[in-house]
Amino acid sequence: KVVITKEILRPPYFEKDVHYVEFREDPLTGRRCRLNSRRAGRIKQAQAATPPTEVVGNREGCPFCPENIDKTVTKFAPTFYPGGRIQRGECCLFPNMFPLASHHVAATLCTAHFLDLHEFSAPMVSDCMMAAREFLSLVHRHDLEARYPILLWNHLSPSGASMVHPHVQVLVDVRPTSYQETLLEASREYRGRAARSFWRDIL
Repeated sequence: KVVITKEILRPPYFEKDVHYVEFREDPLTGRRCRLNSRRAGRIKQAQAATPPTEVVGNREGCPFCPENIDKTVTKFAPTFYPGGRIQRGECCLFPNMFPLASHHVAATLCTAHFLDLHEFSAPMVSDCMMAAREFLSLVHRHDLEARYPILLWNHLSPSGASMVHPHVQVLVDVRPTSYQETLLEASREYRGRAARSFWRDIL
């Protein structure tokens, strides 16, 4: 395993807090995983057996709701992003309190505590993607070795989300995940066969 340290500014006083992220590799298959043991202590608003109807109106204690966010979520160090958090429309992007990567953020998609699937709008998603893009640009300026981004969107407990409030996570790391590596290798094979970029072709 390889262990990295990650510092965040933890609310409410935004003092430095050090996390240890472990990257582990299966010696037989080469498959990789990552873990931060302190994630076990994070807020879990939604349990797998909890129907969404029981939490739809329960904003109390939700760190992602606008009345709580200033007191409950992390900020970027001023040397990385002077504003503390990236805002775009209703989206608010900030460092993940329990990081799993060299660079790991969460971003709320809206100020509403709960949205059903049909209630998401194109501007919400667009604002979130543009905030993520700004974050990736900042990472590129500060860490040229972090070249492998992932955007994850788990909505509600059936998908593994621990929070009801609509949000995404963006991770950028110095090593690709196993799946990213598979995509890169398949991309190289495609270029070898077709003499063209698979990604340009699919676009």
